[in-house]
Amino acid sequence: MGEPRNARLKRRTLVGSAAWAVPVLVTASAVPAVASSVKTDLAIDVLDPSYDLENWRPKHEIPIYKGSNGNRVAVRGSLPPMIRITNVGRVTAIDPSGSVELILRDYGNDGASWASNRVKAGTTNQNVMWTEDSANATAEAGARYRYTCRGALRPGQSIDIPLRYFVNPPFVHAEFNVLVAAWVEDQQEGDYDDNSLRIGHVPWVSAF
Repeated sequence: MGEPRNARLKRRTLVGSAAWAVPVLVTASAVPAVASSVKTDLAIDVLDPSYDLENWRPKHEIPIYKGSNGNRVAVRGSLPPMIRITNVGRVTAIDPSGSVELILRDYGNDGASWASNRVKAGTTNQNVMWTEDSANATAEAGARYRYTCRGALRPGQSIDIPLRYFVNPPFVHAEFNVLVAAWVEDQQEGDYDDNSLRIGHVPWVSAF
């Protein structure tokens, strides 16, 4: 179930085949120089998982694949479909970048799972450079990633980063939640729109 839209993390801290749209990004050389006193201001949103409000239960629509490049679906869950970055400032942002973390948690007690980092993700947006931060990832902390949206994001413009979830077989786990947290880097200090989190649900998974 998704977190409230105003659920935000403090800066750099953490508690505890969909269509994608790409804006027309211009090259950095085509962006006019601006005064250094004007700071970039970016906002990020992890979009809500699908939810059936009539029956008050999650909609298990998003596939979790077997392997990073596989086409076989291991299970479908109610998961955040994408991350959206918006330039809410007055100056163009060059190569917007940030980080993402996925943490698997046991459904029954919401405790840390032995497989916290086993649910992973990539993106189908070819304008986004996405790399796993394996050096800082641990079984307890979850799977961590760095991303860079190549090009320039003008004021008022957004870019979507669709998430493609997967597990590496063999993997078996009872019902669980997945916390997806994301950050975007800008030059504004003290605001709360540069981070976002949502919680998804997966009934179970058995991948061999």
